[in-house]
Amino acid sequence: MQRLMPKFALYDIISFSTFAFAFSVILVAVLAFFKRRDLMALRFLTFSFIVMFWGVFFALGIRQLTYGYTTLLIFWRLCHAAAVFIPSTWVHFILAFLSRKEPFRNFLFIQYALSFLLLLISPTDLLVPELHSVGEHILFPGASLGYHIFAINFFIVVAYGFFILVSHFFRSQGDSREQTKYLLIGSGIGFFCGGVSFLLVYGIPFPLIVFITMPLYPFFVGFALIRHGLFNVDEIVKAAQKEKLAALGVLSASINHEIKSPLYVVKELIQMNLKELETPGSKAEELVAKGKDHLGRAARQIDRIYDTIKRLSNFAKQGVQNQPQMQPVSVREVLDTVEDLVRYDFSIHNIKLIREIEKDAEEVLSDARYLEEILFNLIVNAGQALSASREGGEIIVKACREDSKYVLSVADNGPSIPKEKLDQIFEPFYTTKKEGSGLGLYITKQLVERLNGKIEVQSNSTGGTSFTFKF
Repeated sequence: MQRLMPKFALYDIISFSTFAFAFSVILVAVLAFFKRRDLMALRFLTFSFIVMFWGVFFALGIRQLTYGYTTLLIFWRLCHAAAVFIPSTWVHFILAFLSRKEPFRNFLFIQYALSFLLLLISPTDLLVPELHSVGEHILFPGASLGYHIFAINFFIVVAYGFFILVSHFFRSQGDSREQTKYLLIGSGIGFFCGGVSFLLVYGIPFPLIVFITMPLYPFFVGFALIRHGLFNVDEIVKAAQKEKLAALGVLSASINHEIKSPLYVVKELIQMNLKELETPGSKAEELVAKGKDHLGRAARQIDRIYDTIKRLSNFAKQGVQNQPQMQPVSVREVLDTVEDLVRYDFSIHNIKLIREIEKDAEEVLSDARYLEEILFNLIVNAGQALSASREGGEIIVKACREDSKYVLSVADNGPSIPKEKLDQIFEPFYTTKKEGSGLGLYITKQLVERLNGKIEVQSNSTGGTSFTFKF
């Protein structure tokens, strides 16, 4: 087949724009990965690498003056070898961005299986059989059965990814809404330009100048990254601190009791001592002995107040750092700190906090501040669920070792969570409580992942919810 060569500099401009797009995409993804270094950033990096690979060979395929027919066919086949993974990696990233897993595992498995199957046939005529001229004499790939399957799956999966992103946009607020907005704009531009290539494959002429706008995709994603903290772990740290302080505000009754109760005792002791001193006929020795006893008891109560204020102040001020400081941590001591803060609130709601810590699981290699944040969020969340649904209940904190992993779980016997909501509870700003911020469980998940752990939730239809995380 004789190659038809485009004579316009437009193709060079499109090629340059696509190259710029490809390398800008991977640059933004690498920046995001080094800022965050978790599963979501890894999913974005994987998707961006696939897009970069596609963009490089698309740019080479457009510059047709330089290469012969056989070389062009190889370039277009390599381009589509990457393209077959775009739907699966795109939706995988979106699900990670929204902290959704179940019930999408089977869906993702099918998507990746289809992608690998299409990859296997990409060097053959089953995907791209030949090149044909479209519009102004440009050679574009033809389509065979494998390509038809790829095209149908591409539009269904990408459309589904946009659907769940748009749904999240209308449910979210603040920075999460802004992040989603710019992600939608940038991705919309990128996929619109990519979608035009399908028209050309099927012989439908379309102005190629639209490909010049492709670099806008990394621009908008980069803007969301820098301006609105997309993938920014510092934003997680700030959100974690705000969420903790908000929870401490909810527990103000407990804090008030921890300080008010010993103050009342001190006041009573002072009044008793003054009364003894004013009583006629009291012997000096007895007054001195009673005075020493009262002062000693008052000093102990003042120490209790000081200890409470110091502990509360440390917990409120203490925030997680950008990188966890891994060292042996006593789980019992961490639980002591958390239990001191919730004890009174739990007592008035008749909630029992039960510990089941196995001997070989009393210590874990972790960061004490991270572990406090995680357990505090989960225990407070369970307590709120119990107090809102009924009087009384139990929260069981278990710690054990399974093979090479350390396993911690926080379970309650409160109301169950409907299945359709289980995959949404780790989303930012998603909440079922009127006073909730929707950040507690989202932050908890991020903190667990920063400790190289994994968190899962289970809820029984008969009642009870359990959060389990493994390091």
